[in-house]
This record gives sequence, C-alpha cells and structure tokens, in this order.
Amino acid sequence: MALDQTSFFETWKELTGTLEHDPLIVVGFSGGCDSWALLHILHSLNVKVIAAHLHHGMREEATKEAQELEEECTKMGAPFILGRANVPEIAKSRRIGIEEAGRDARYSFLRQVVQKSNATAFVTAHTNDDQIETFFLHAIRGSGLTGIGGMKSVQGQHLRPFLGITRQETESYCKTRALPVLNDPGNENLDFSRVRIRKQVIPQLAIISSGFQKALSRSMEIWREEDEFLNALAAHAVSHCVQPLNGNLNFLTIAEEIALIRSEYLKQNEVLRKRMVILIASYFDAHFHSDQIQQIAGSQANGSGSVTSLFGNLICSWKNDLIHFQPSTQPAWGPVSLEPDTTHLALNQSWKISCQESVCNTQSRRTAFSVVVGLKHKDLRLCQFDQLQGATMTPLGFDHRRKVSDLLSEAKLTLLARSVLPILFDQDGPLWIPGVCLDQRAALPLGEQGLELIFKPNVSN
Repeated sequence: MALDQTSFFETWKELTGTLEHDPLIVVGFSGGCDSWALLHILHSLNVKVIAAHLHHGMREEATKEAQELEEECTKMGAPFILGRANVPEIAKSRRIGIEEAGRDARYSFLRQVVQKSNATAFVTAHTNDDQIETFFLHAIRGSGLTGIGGMKSVQGQHLRPFLGITRQETESYCKTRALPVLNDPGNENLDFSRVRIRKQVIPQLAIISSGFQKALSRSMEIWREEDEFLNALAAHAVSHCVQPLNGNLNFLTIAEEIALIRSEYLKQNEVLRKRMVILIASYFDAHFHSDQIQQIAGSQANGSGSVTSLFGNLICSWKNDLIHFQPSTQPAWGPVSLEPDTTHLALNQSWKISCQESVCNTQSRRTAFSVVVGLKHKDLRLCQFDQLQGATMTPLGFDHRRKVSDLLSEAKLTLLARSVLPILFDQDGPLWIPGVCLDQRAALPLGEQGLELIFKPNVSN
C-alpha cells in the first residue's frame, strides 16, 4: 500500500477528531525518511506545523545537518526550531543507555516546544516497523501488557499517525518526491539493541514466516485493548480506595498527590493492586521497578515503608491505614509582596488570591478563606511555611500564641499542601493562614477600611 494524502487524511482526521479546530502541531523532525514523510504530508494537507529538531551532541556533522534541515524547512515554509542536548552526559548521569537517554531527551524537547509555542500536540513518525521492534525490546526485558502491547497512536499530547505505515512506504514517499533525506549512521550501528533486532532478528523471523509482522501487529492490538480494559478496572478501584487529603483545602494538591485507604487497597486482587500502582505512577509521569511494585502491592496491613521511583520524582510510602503517593521535592516560592488591585497565582496554579481595598462588613472568622486586614499593616507579603520556621501567632479568640507548624499539623495538611498554602505576614509575623488560622492582630472592626484578600481555588486550573 502506498502512502498518499487521501489515505493519510482519513487517519489524521480520526486521530485529531477531539483536537481544537486548525491545531498547531509540533513535528519531531530528525531528517530521516519517516519524519520527512510525516512533515511533508502534514504540510501538504495545510496543517500548521513546526519542525522540531534535536541536536543530540553525539556527532560533529550534526551541526551542519541541522543547518541544512533548517534551510529545507524555510524553503517549504515550515517553521524550524533547533534544540540541543548532551545525550552521552544524560546517559552517564542517569546511568541509562544511550538509546533511552536520547529518547527521553527528544520527548522532553518536544514537550518544551509544545509549551513554548502554545501548540496543540506533537507528532512522531513511528512506523509499524518501529512498533514491531519495540515489542521485542520490551519482551526481552520482561514487560507486561503495557510494554508488549507497543506504542499507542494517541497518548496525551503525543500522536503517532504512522503506526499503520511501513518504513518501506515512507522511503518510497520520500524517493518519489525527491526529499533530501539524511542517513543517520546510528541506524546501522549494531551496538544499539534496536538496530540488532532490525538487522538480525526480524529478517530471520521473516524467513520462518513471511507474514509474522502482520500477525504480531494483530496480537499487539489485542494486548493494547486488554491493557486499556485493565487500566479501566484499576482506575475504578483507585476511585473506590482513594482517601481525600487536606480537608477543605484539598484543591491545593489534588493534582499532585494521592492517598489510598490501605485496608481497602489490600482487599483488591493482587494483579489489580499492581496495576493500580502502575496507573498512579504513570499519572505522575513516574515509573517504579517491578520489585518496588511488588513491595507496594504486597505490603502488610501493619507494616510501614517507602520506595522512590526510578529517576527519583515520586515517593510511595505506607503507614497505618494509608498508602501515599507524593512528589519527592516541594517547590520553593516567595515571598511575594501584596498590593491593592492585584491577583496572585500559586506556583502550581492551584489557588489564587485577589487583593483590593474594601470596607470590613462581616465579622472576622478564624478559619476564613477571605479577610479584610487593616491598612496599618505594612509590608504585607505571602510566603510558604518553610520560610517561617519557628514562627508563632495568636489565633482569633485565643489568649496565647501557637506555633504555625502545630496549626498546620492540626489542620491535617500534608507536607506538600503546607508548601503550597500561602501564609500572609507583615513585619511583625504571620497574620493569616487561609482556611486554617487568622491572627488576633488581623481582625478589623466592622465599618473600617482595609485590604480585602480573597483566597480560592483557581477554577481555570
């Protein structure tokens, strides 16, 4: 079957049916036949594209090649963005292979381009040949359904419209149109596992059965369907076992941490428990080793422990009746000065505080989400808890001072929520912790002019 505009257009419509009208698409553009074919056919269909090319820092001639690719893109009227990465250094620092480091660097670069250009999605030119190679790479590593099922055509912002196309078809497309394809010598390097599979394993299997690639593709499609079904079961189980965190302030970190009721989790089938861990980790763009997944899924009701994901971005801990997934680090921010007629957003976009001069017309409440503070308070600022270590305040209605850390603990806020929640203070110390505590000094008599602060979830988040 030949790759042409008509047949591809139907595939493209199916993949992008849920995207906004006239989307801007970032194309992962190496300059090889697959990515050249994808960029060219999208451009010929009048899709708005950006060609994104990553210099891997591995070959001297790559700089000149990037310049040539930019010139070709300029001729065809496609914007070109060049990125740079030191893939050997990434592989060394993270103790992973060159192939994995290169893939991670490319995806990171493409996501950055999407964000900076306000694009809708990014596409890569993975073909059915890549899909078959991926199966073998995952199978020899002992992957489960998710791995051996191969790549999905739609995965969040990542689209792969060529998974039903062969490499022979992309080569023919480029040859017919005389596209200036680059030949990466890495594609002939047998030191790379993928190249060995391509050059040595697949040809031998084709001798045994000439149709094995089509048969394997059908099997992979079945495995992907079963994988999606298992994910749906796991998602339902997670919703059944989830433990709400942070009370009325749950919006602070609802997208950044999750806790499961351990006793309910342990009632689930062990296979489902493992899939729940995988599903949660993937939501946070993290991965646990199979031994770690087994450790979490097999945790006893009275034990405690923790594991850190590969690359260290997610921690899973279990204690008492709670299994808690949270980021390994809390972002630092502030202090932020407050001025009338301004709005301040959280670093993680979870909350916002608006400030404006107003008259106090309601009685102050200790756990209020809004407050009017007197204009006498100077140098009003917002900061996070870590910047007020040891600070104390006198809660409204109390006659003694309390540690801020104790107030946050009594509010049952997680460490992550404490790092996100803003604290209002002036030159004399804390005045207001939204939803937790209002200091005596901040209470304003009715009818007096002051600065009104309204704290609420950022609904656009």
